Amino acid sequence: MDGGGLVVMCPADPRHVIVVLPQDTDGTAPVAVLRPVVGQAPGRLAGVSGPRPWSQTASAYGAAVRALTAAERDPEGIARDFGGSSLLAVLSPQARGWSRQVCDGLRQLTEEQRSQAVPTARRALSYGALRAGRLLGVDRTTANKRLRLVLEAMGLDHRQVAHRAVADLAFQLSDLPEPPDPAPGTTPGLRSLLREAPVVDWATRELTALEHDSDRRLLATWLACDCRAGATAAALGMHRNTLAARLPAAGARLRLPLRDQGAAAYQALWLLVAAGQVPVTDVPDPVTDVPDPVTAAPDSVTTAG
Repeated sequence: MDGGGLVVMCPADPRHVIVVLPQDTDGTAPVAVLRPVVGQAPGRLAGVSGPRPWSQTASAYGAAVRALTAAERDPEGIARDFGGSSLLAVLSPQARGWSRQVCDGLRQLTEEQRSQAVPTARRALSYGALRAGRLLGVDRTTANKRLRLVLEAMGLDHRQVAHRAVADLAFQLSDLPEPPDPAPGTTPGLRSLLREAPVVDWATRELTALEHDSDRRLLATWLACDCRAGATAAALGMHRNTLAARLPAAGARLRLPLRDQGAAAYQALWLLVAAGQVPVTDVPDPVTDVPDPVTAAPDSVTTAG
């Protein structure tokens, strides 16, 4: 980098080196600088995000990882992700109000719980509990416990991928600035937001990268099985080795690292839900899903006769 950037080993993945460069005027500098680095070794790749404020380096890292996945299919081994492929880029500004209501549930936690559990949960949502633990210096069990605590406070189940996707989306939206002129009226629910025309158009456009309908069925089944390889392979009637080859290949076409735990699966879920490949009712919404007082009652009741 010739002294012009910050270069660190990735603390979560020993295969990755993270490079942070100042924004240039035409956006060509990162690729120009990294091209000879990539060319030095066969199989070396580079993923480049678009420019981000310093406060959003975590989202820049996520975009770079998506670009790294796309680079596997690029002849030069370099790809860029400017953020246009993200759900955040097309959601209505009213989604900020929805996320605020979801995150309001965190108020029931103590200040100490929030200061410890929320950062851990956010990293676990993004990268999986194991990598989050490496990043924050805690073990996997502790990371999972904190994830469960936070998601339960938000009215969600940490064991289910759709619930984790909702929590991750709420946190990402909470990082964005409030719209200058928020629309008056009732905040729409998540399912309504996901069925708005710009979101549907985005999903339809992104999914054209999948060449076969079988890839969409594979992804939908994998998500329905909470990303469990054995259950997915059994449901599709294929060998686990076949699934292990096809899943990352489909992910690469969508610029999603589906072989890794974390947020890539959530992006796949939003694409399929918005495109109608997965029922929108499969997505929980803590804002609109009011528990039924009958079904929410205890399993057994002791009465005095």
